[in-house]
Amino acid sequence: MDSFDPDKAIPGRILRGIAAASLLAGREDLTLSRLQIQFALLTAGASRWDIIEVNRDGVILSGNHGSRAAAELALAVEVLVRDLPHPSHGPILSVPVVDR
Repeated sequence: MDSFDPDKAIPGRILRGIAAASLLAGREDLTLSRLQIQFALLTAGASRWDIIEVNRDGVILSGNHGSRAAAELALAVEVLVRDLPHPSHGPILSVPVVDR
């Protein structure tokens, strides 16, 4: 398992074996119920419907909840790199989880 490396982040490239905990959150907070669904899918061994998308800095554009669940379980993920600027809200493991 490798940490996300911006030097290898070429738009359009899929990076495999990336430590989910090395990604940056693209959201201010995460919803508990959505996070619980992602935990259930991961522990059941289900594969994702779509790939996690990140920008060249490792900020998650799509797949924040799945990335957080994978990070908490110390799993590797596959990410598709996009060339889209997006603000970071810090490491995915530091983003608050709220019960809405």
